[in-house]
Formats: sequence, C-alpha cells, structure tokens
Amino acid sequence: MSDGWTPYLRSDFPEAGDEDRARIEAETGHRLPEDYWRLARANQGRVPDPEYVRLEGGGRARIGVFLFLIERERVTRTGERSYGLLSAFRGAQEMYPAGIVPFSDDTGGNFMAFDYRGGGEPAIVFLDHETEGEAGITRVAPDFGTMMGRREAE
Repeated sequence: MSDGWTPYLRSDFPEAGDEDRARIEAETGHRLPEDYWRLARANQGRVPDPEYVRLEGGGRARIGVFLFLIERERVTRTGERSYGLLSAFRGAQEMYPAGIVPFSDDTGGNFMAFDYRGGGEPAIVFLDHETEGEAGITRVAPDFGTMMGRREAE
C-alpha cells in the first residue's frame, strides 16, 4: 500500500493557515478534526493513494480529491467546479441534513463528508449526489483516522 498523494488539479495552493481554518469552522459551525486538518493543509487538491475506502456496510467508494481549504473561484465558462470545501458545504446544505460537511470529491459529483449529527468526533459518510436526504448518506467509518486506515487500491 502506498501512502502518497497525486495532484488532481493543476493549481497549487499555498498551505492553509489558522485564519483559513477559522473561516471554515465559522461558516460550517463545526470544528475540523485535527488528523484531517494536518493532512488537508498539505494535500488540498490532491488525491490519496490508495484512493478507495471500504464502506461499513460492504462495498467501497472513491475518496477522491481533498477539497481546497483556501477558497478560490475556479468556475469557468465550461462550468468547471471550484473544488472548495465551503462551496461543497453550501451545495450539500441544499440536499442533506444539517451537520454534514464535505471534505473530498470523487470527481463524479459524490463526496466524502464529516457527519457531526452524533456529537463529538464526526463520523465519515459517503454522499451520493443522485439521492437527496438521509437515503443519499452511507456511513463509511466512525472517524477520519479509521477511514484513512481502511483505504485500499483499486
């Protein structure tokens, strides 16, 4: 198993700082997990290798590109998405219950997200972009560290 990171987008962003974290946490209303923050600061816009994770109920899903912590408008005439965490969060609010905060995009419209609805450390869930509400949410792991330990190659 490799533990590398592959660039997905051509843009390189500077490492996110405390002010970026404060802005994200203020808008989402939730504290980001420390283990996620450490990885995301250095790897925003990149895909972990391996990039698939086993789901708790069976099957697997692609983790995909870690969303940008430093928001920049990247929407073009062709409709390219921004891949920003806050952009994804705003979109998720329209489809899923409160307390869901996306952190990665599988580039097919689905997300991995933090689920803060249970209180405490957030669980990790997969969001199916074709299904709204609770039916579109599949539990992946009890926390971020467990999810990253369940990664497997394609």
